[in-house]
Amino acid sequence: MAAKLQAQLEKLTTTAQERAKEVADRAVEVSKDAVEFNRLNVETLVESGKITAQGAQEIGKTNVKYTRENFAEASNVLKSSFNVATPKEFVEMQADFMRNSLDRVMDQTSNNVDAVTKLAGKAYQPIADRVSTIRKEIKKAA
Repeated sequence: MAAKLQAQLEKLTTTAQERAKEVADRAVEVSKDAVEFNRLNVETLVESGKITAQGAQEIGKTNVKYTRENFAEASNVLKSSFNVATPKEFVEMQADFMRNSLDRVMDQTSNNVDAVTKLAGKAYQPIADRVSTIRKEIKKAA
């Protein structure tokens, strides 16, 4: 009877150890998967950030160029204003300058809106791709 109880206890202990090992192995695997999942998420955000930084730099360069061009135009108008013969000619020159300046501002604003919209799309694309991959993995697992 004691030998039978001891055998059952050993069998029970062995079974418990096997199950504990299986649970531990699954926990390690889940942990590895979670680490990999998070690593890929961080890489996606870093890639999106790089795209955003590069795009912002390009938009900044464009705006600096625009500002220089406007400054040069304003300087030319100022120089030309010293050569006018009549007040009417001066007013007309200033009106033309203001009209042209307003047109340039509107064009540049439109260009900036387009550039920012395109940049947002490009920067979001890695995130959208990652979300799509996650959805596929969830559907496959379900």
